[in-house]
Amino acid sequence: MTKKAKHPARNDAAAVLDGTEKQRKTKGRGNGSGTVWFDKGSGKYKWQITLQTLFGGRRKTLNGRSRTKTGAEKAMRSAIVAHGEGELQAPESITVAQQAELWLNRLPKVKPRTLTLYRQELDYALAVIGEQRIQKVSTATLKELVAALSRQEMVGGLGRGKAMSPRTHSKVVIRLRAVFDEAVSDGTIKVSPMNGVKRERAPKPGIRPEDRVLEEPQLALFQALGTLLWQTGIFRLWPALFAAVSLGLRRGEVLGLTWTNVNFKKGVVQIRQQVIRIPGGAKVSGMLKTDNARRNIRMPLSLVTLLQDHQTQQRAERSALGLPWATNGLVFATERGHVVHPDNINRALTRLTDWSRKGAGTVPGHWWDCYPELGAALQVLHADGTALPKIAPHDLRHTYATLALRRGVPLAVVSKRLGHGSVSITNDIYRHVLDSEDKAHVIDLFALPDPQD
Repeated sequence: MTKKAKHPARNDAAAVLDGTEKQRKTKGRGNGSGTVWFDKGSGKYKWQITLQTLFGGRRKTLNGRSRTKTGAEKAMRSAIVAHGEGELQAPESITVAQQAELWLNRLPKVKPRTLTLYRQELDYALAVIGEQRIQKVSTATLKELVAALSRQEMVGGLGRGKAMSPRTHSKVVIRLRAVFDEAVSDGTIKVSPMNGVKRERAPKPGIRPEDRVLEEPQLALFQALGTLLWQTGIFRLWPALFAAVSLGLRRGEVLGLTWTNVNFKKGVVQIRQQVIRIPGGAKVSGMLKTDNARRNIRMPLSLVTLLQDHQTQQRAERSALGLPWATNGLVFATERGHVVHPDNINRALTRLTDWSRKGAGTVPGHWWDCYPELGAALQVLHADGTALPKIAPHDLRHTYATLALRRGVPLAVVSKRLGHGSVSITNDIYRHVLDSEDKAHVIDLFALPDPQD
């Protein structure tokens, strides 16, 4: 009778360690194949794929690790797909720019606009180190790069031509750190050289010096002038500007409204989409800036009345046109019902501020001579010398939030209407308003009450 083995379930690894494993021929791993295993030393799951089998059986491999087996398998599958499509090179030949592209392509559920912003931020750094092999980039090189970037001029946005702002500088460093962390995860490098690089802390969000908020007298002029020009028939986008300041909407959210989003019976507007710029024009997109931007907002009576009048006028335009009308149902559309380009909101606002200047519409021999009643009405509006400052569409959003908080609307309510992710964001941006309100409501419990109260 044959004696049973004491340990019948011994695994291959144990057999190899004590020398009892028989020599056997193993099948070579082909290019692009991979494996996942648990590494007791690190306590993590590792993965590895074969990039190339060299002469003599040697292999070029790419590996990485993850806290979970699912994460390791997902990373390995992504690497296999990238290798199959020719996007993955041997680790020693990958440049920083190529690694950055890998990271960008792997980002889950990133909106096109956000992806474009990430590329713009990375471009500041890639212009300097993009062609360097990622394994050759040192911490010292990155420290020098980060220091130099703080003095570099920005190439886009409101800061064009100015030294890089702390906020942008911080974003560039964050993106770089993510790229090198991805390289560590891929096994291309063992340690990220960004670990020793500090970033300049960006200031908390708030109203910047270039932002403006309309004060109460200016807001009154804003409404009176816009209404006058719209009723005269020379300011089609006035209802859009009025909606923006009445609800604190972004310009894309205003232009993305459809009549199905407006419930006159309940007095509610639904924010479900926005209009975004694209090369050569604009389009409606269902992807909003944040998840919280998808919201319902109650309308004030003044906005309900104006939108009803606007809807009546739009129907009359459509009927009088006698041509095909776009069927997108947009509340604010062109004369033929098409999408309004977001930049037209900026132009309309600039036009309104120009009309607020004293003397506007009084030069003889111009087209406004066709509207004799307009000149007299403008003189009345200009009588007290109040004028509108040069403002941008986003300043209408700031105006709504600032005046709402000053009038005692709870911070949580304002935050929800603005579509912020948390009350803390609203608090950071408008803390100057809250501070002034706090000072105005100091209560001395030990002061004698006024006898007349």
